Amino acid sequence: KHRLPIDPEALFISSVIHSVDHFIAGTASAWRHMEHSALPCKLHPLNFLARVFYPAMDNDIASNLLRHHQHENEFFGELFSTLHKLDPEYADVVTVSLAS
Repeated sequence: KHRLPIDPEALFISSVIHSVDHFIAGTASAWRHMEHSALPCKLHPLNFLARVFYPAMDNDIASNLLRHHQHENEFFGELFSTLHKLDPEYADVVTVSLAS
């Protein structure tokens, strides 16, 4: 129905799956003290990775969450609606950013 300049499966993996993966990893590791020589945990009392790199960009200045962009075009609206019917919690964390 929508003509996209990207393979639909690649879009699904790089946007939907990647976003949900970040949400699950961030939730699972939040508030845990993970110490490793390669992680900058010693700089912060909380898990630096879970707090900075896992969450979607959702603030007053900018947001990359699909739920905030669903009214920009028909494709975003239909995608969010379909995902929300499947799982509202995960639909709320999907971003419009593409992972590479």
